Amino acid sequence: MDEHDQGNVWRKQATYFIELFEYWEKAGVTNHNSTAKALANEDPQSILEIGSGSGILYKRLLQNGYGGKYLGIDQTPEFVIYCSNMYGDGLFKTGKAHEVYIPGQWDVCIMQDVLRHNVPEVRGQILKNIVPHVKKKLIMAEPLAEVETCKWVDTIMTRPWDKKRAELSYYDGDLKADTLFEVVKALKPVGSIRLIERTAFGSDTHKNYFIIVKFEGNSDG
Repeated sequence: MDEHDQGNVWRKQATYFIELFEYWEKAGVTNHNSTAKALANEDPQSILEIGSGSGILYKRLLQNGYGGKYLGIDQTPEFVIYCSNMYGDGLFKTGKAHEVYIPGQWDVCIMQDVLRHNVPEVRGQILKNIVPHVKKKLIMAEPLAEVETCKWVDTIMTRPWDKKRAELSYYDGDLKADTLFEVVKALKPVGSIRLIERTAFGSDTHKNYFIIVKFEGNSDG
């Protein structure tokens, strides 16, 4: 197994994050609720989520009254199996973001903390695969800085429910904002790019943002 292959990285850590999700739910933690509420309030008819993980955003969308079409794509089979068991078949699909087949067109695509966990040469392929399928808005949530700082990192997290220490390894850091914007603009005419600070995920070393790309020809919001 290649320890520095993102697919293998997240497969090794899938059980940890599923258990963490279930712990948060039992503890009443409503993470991703504000994101889901904002999306539902825009009243899109269809939402594509890249990097759907344990399905927490989809659950929050349902809780906020969303009843439109949804597809969640994740490269980790364990996440997709878990979500399919929770919400039914057909809503979640296994595939790597840069090469998975994406059916049809989607009003909104949301992609949280996906690009930062992929090496630079793959990021452009991810956007090239996704952008043609987005009709109105692409929403990315990533840490941005003037200088690229992404690299392979090893860290240890302590599980809050049993204090067991988990060794995690992944590609992480800040993205260079200008480079990201230029890639998106080269793929499809952009009407506007707006940044909203993602305050709950900030730190002393970097700031996280929601990057909201509205494509030309769409006058809403």
